Amino acid sequence: MQLIWFVGRFHVLIVHLPLGILTLAVALEILVRFRPFRSLESAVAPAWIAGAISALAAVALGFMHATEDSFADSEAVESHQWAGMTLAAVACLTALLRTRMYPVAAWPWWARPEKIGARVYKAVQPAFAPDAALDRGYDKFWGVPVTAMLFLMFLTGHLGSSLTYGLSVAIRPWPHPGAGRSARQCRAKAQA
Repeated sequence: MQLIWFVGRFHVLIVHLPLGILTLAVALEILVRFRPFRSLESAVAPAWIAGAISALAAVALGFMHATEDSFADSEAVESHQWAGMTLAAVACLTALLRTRMYPVAAWPWWARPEKIGARVYKAVQPAFAPDAALDRGYDKFWGVPVTAMLFLMFLTGHLGSSLTYGLSVAIRPWPHPGAGRSARQCRAKAQA
């Protein structure tokens, strides 16, 4: 159990990867809609895929981290878990929808799928081909996954920060510069 707790504590570190990568994917998704940025089209699917993989890693580490005894508020942990799992699911679905498959003949000889994989690939490829119905449908509704991703990132981040810093972290006033100092220390600093 100690090993699971140790590995789970890396959730706090790893969780920033999907936030950054998925923010990049969202930004690329928006930018490629404008003519000067259309050359970035080939980077969109890899960004979604990397974001989905990192989100799955964050979810796995989050489950490990949640097993610690220090999380007394199980309802808040559960809300954060559900938001994180939903975020990872939407990222995986968007990565799948954004992936485009080219015919095997267009691949270099060293990268072609083997016999069993080739049959599956050839069966699935027409649905994910560029300009296929899936591609055209995604181009019409691309704003839905982008909006969902932004909402889920903010929600999951807020719920996670509430676990770490308390529920009122977003509305807590900033301390003034002299907070925590005695009156004598403030006078000494003002006279110096």
